[in-house]
Amino acid sequence: MGKYNNKRARKFRPNQQMRRNPKTGKVEKFEGKRGSQPSQPPQDSTKTLDDEQLTQSQKERIMHPSTGFVPQKRQPRFRPCVCEGIDLELNNQRLLDLLKREKRAYDDETGTYRVLVISPRFRRDHARHMRHFRTFLREENIRFVEV
Repeated sequence: MGKYNNKRARKFRPNQQMRRNPKTGKVEKFEGKRGSQPSQPPQDSTKTLDDEQLTQSQKERIMHPSTGFVPQKRQPRFRPCVCEGIDLELNNQRLLDLLKREKRAYDDETGTYRVLVISPRFRRDHARHMRHFRTFLREENIRFVEV
């Protein structure tokens, strides 16, 4: 390539933010504020460390100087399925259709991949319905394996 192409080459990417430098008078790419912000001191914990519900690791996290106060997360509670009748049948059929799209296990008797596999992800996503879904599969004589 000659000198002509070097002069024409783009110096900046097209979507970069530009600004005029008041000292030099040239247009340059903008790199944000120079310097750093002063660091904030860690917040004090509002919980007492004598609380019996806190574990040792939680107490250490609260008192750690770099993190400051770490709020406690609420544990999600499990809510089992309460559907009955036609809703129960529709749910079971919907879950069966979803499970048929998943990978299958090898069946030694037939020599094909026919056994449905309930993966941990599927079990976690549909945990509410797994109790009645397993019984539905057994009643329909559908072979399945839980991994």
